[in-house]
Amino acid sequence: MNKATLKVLLTDKVYEGVWGSDPLVTVENECAYIHLTPAHCELSSVAAAGRTLDSMGFKNVTPSGDGWDFERIYAFVTGYNAAFDKNFVQLAGFDDPKLVRDLNRYITVFDWLKFEINSPASELDPEQFAQDCEDFLADCGAGETLTMKTVFYDDLLENGYVGTEAVGRGSECKSCVFIAEYNPQHTDTVDVALVGKGITFDSGGYSLKSADGMLLMKSDMGGAATAVAALGLMILRGLPYHVKLVICCAENMVSGSSYKPGDHLEYPNGVTVEVLNTDAEGRLILADGLIEAQKSKPELLIDVATLTGAAKVALGRDYNAALSFDEKLSFLFKKSAEQEHERAWPLPLDRFHRNLVKGVNTDIVNSVSAEGTAGASTAAAFLSYFVNEGQQWLHIDLGASFQKCANQFYAPGAKGHGFRSIVRFIENVIGQGNTAK
Repeated sequence: MNKATLKVLLTDKVYEGVWGSDPLVTVENECAYIHLTPAHCELSSVAAAGRTLDSMGFKNVTPSGDGWDFERIYAFVTGYNAAFDKNFVQLAGFDDPKLVRDLNRYITVFDWLKFEINSPASELDPEQFAQDCEDFLADCGAGETLTMKTVFYDDLLENGYVGTEAVGRGSECKSCVFIAEYNPQHTDTVDVALVGKGITFDSGGYSLKSADGMLLMKSDMGGAATAVAALGLMILRGLPYHVKLVICCAENMVSGSSYKPGDHLEYPNGVTVEVLNTDAEGRLILADGLIEAQKSKPELLIDVATLTGAAKVALGRDYNAALSFDEKLSFLFKKSAEQEHERAWPLPLDRFHRNLVKGVNTDIVNSVSAEGTAGASTAAAFLSYFVNEGQQWLHIDLGASFQKCANQFYAPGAKGHGFRSIVRFIENVIGQGNTAK
């Protein structure tokens, strides 16, 4: 293993030699060169170069020379960052204090998000995850403008969190709901409410997943972690938004006390649900979060969840899905992702999708299995029953937060993808903040 620090330089020269014809990366004289030629001119090429250098075994690097800016350095870090090995990117060579300060803010959030999602369920149960969220946000430095609390298992039903209580009932690791409010301007109006799905492990419950299907389920809290990361970035950047955050945390396991197919739940807004599939648990806990979040009457409501396999079938692991009854919002999220050099794509959500989740024994059901049913759209339609009429709302089905295998841009595991898009989207919708980093 190379313990020396490798200098990484940018060049627009096309290389021809022992490294092949026009390679992206070459290494000579204790320096690595990223060849930003016409064949490698995209920002993603810098991420791919980072991935290449990690795979070559270089664990200490420093971007050096001309051409490096915020986006290129950040892209390099996202590619170079390994899932389990500790890599070090030194920024000591840059004399622009603002550049280094801004990079450190974003990389701090990126590192926390990846660490949380990559943590095994044996180390990250619901209560521990809630504690990690509290510790991280406290460390972001909001001081008295941030208030936080956790509602623990014994108090869930008293507070109306019927979905979170039901889903986590079968686990020895008890459910909880973490709530934070960030109000730097001390305003009465909540600008945005963020709701996250925090399933720290998902066995599928009695609708049991396959063994292979469970391998990635430590990442099923990725939506909640991404929502927390977005708030953390807003705090670190000093953005002026009044934000309410609700994270519903549970572990979906099988035991004699687990909730079962055929169970009925009644939520505080009067909507009754029949459980047809215990593996469609995320929408049950998000319903709690949506109801709680809207108590503050936010201008904008966003929920973030690793919710459906259907979204991943539609878009793969490269794009997050955006769904809203207001098409302008879902397309604005796509634009916001592009502005932050991330990927998102709108999926359809129409009023008729609400009819597809209507029940026989209850108002609605938590799963629809008819042939040709749009799974991501019906999941969003289910959630819509817990969104107040007239509420500005976006649902993000977070397919791009985690991947089983490495590709040319990312290591296996958590990708740290999505929190930048959410913050930019909030800026674009609310329009109060300075979009400069």
